[in-house]
Amino acid sequence: MLKKLVPIIVILVLFTACSKDKIVYETYHYDKNDVSFTVEYPKEWTVKEIKVWDTTSNEEEAEEVREASPERGGVDIYPQEDSEVSIGIYNVVSPYYMAENQAEDISTSELLNDKIKIADITQYTTDGKVYLHALYSKDSPSNFYVAIVRVPEEYFKEKEEIIWNIIKSLKY
Repeated sequence: MLKKLVPIIVILVLFTACSKDKIVYETYHYDKNDVSFTVEYPKEWTVKEIKVWDTTSNEEEAEEVREASPERGGVDIYPQEDSEVSIGIYNVVSPYYMAENQAEDISTSELLNDKIKIADITQYTTDGKVYLHALYSKDSPSNFYVAIVRVPEEYFKEKEEIIWNIIKSLKY
């Protein structure tokens, strides 16, 4: 009886192991206007470069871009199937870029990679969304990188590992 069950058990174990989706990451290289960084993201996600405000733009376009511009450049990363999910990676001149709204239960921490601090984290949840702000400081008082995450709370719980992998992968 045991001899008959062994092949079935082996097949079930192999089938279960193969059914788990392994996430494949790609590396995106950003190199424009003296801003250079790389970030890893899931292969099936989308990366969109953010327009940087340019004083030569026409007035209407300039106002729209200036309102959303991260000052020095960057990207938004998001899964193709969900427009409510956004992870932005930007180079900014102020550590207060996109300062978080005042909310209760704001938590602060340090993001570590191999026991080395790579960013300061501010996180809070409001209206069913998780807001996470990671501030990476370069060796200059006017050169910072930020990762800004805005995702529904349920999505954050489901994909938290992927989100942290993206944020930890930033190299500049």
